[in-house]
Amino acid sequence: MLDPIKVRASRYNIVIRNLDLCTLLEGELLAERIPTFLLEFFREKTNFESLKTVQHVYVMKANFFETLIPPGGILDLANIHYNDVRQWTNEFKGKGNTIFEKFARILIGILLSANNFILVEIRSRPEKEILVYDSDFSMFSIYHEKIVKCIRAYIIEEYRNKTDSTEGESIEFAKEYIGKSVNCP
Repeated sequence: MLDPIKVRASRYNIVIRNLDLCTLLEGELLAERIPTFLLEFFREKTNFESLKTVQHVYVMKANFFETLIPPGGILDLANIHYNDVRQWTNEFKGKGNTIFEKFARILIGILLSANNFILVEIRSRPEKEILVYDSDFSMFSIYHEKIVKCIRAYIIEEYRNKTDSTEGESIEFAKEYIGKSVNCP
């Protein structure tokens, strides 16, 4: 029998134990540390290793979405706290230099419930899309449209803030991103 408290990984101020790994089994409630650890791992790898490639990926910090829309907040445009995440991408300013123009893909993890992790991909190339990947599609698909609207509102604010564009220009820029749900069996 495995020791449930044995540490399997420790990095990014996150400790993964055997007990956490057991939550990956079907029917178990997913430990929040697992997707958080994976997002931080991908963030580290993409930010250092793939910056030299043409088609690169930007991974938002694991707590991005819950900072943009605090826990307990309704998935509604009125609850978006853009100023709380505005500084996270300060290195990408100016037209042609925003995260949407510099990166082909931006990944955002969302822990929607204790056992449902959703991945949002903002794809800038070849087509502009907001893809919502969900392993529990049947139960949580009602939230996908709201998630897309919130991400599109983030795109508007981020583009306007980083390029000094007008609100109308930013809305037009964000309208190009088509939202789609993807079932991940």
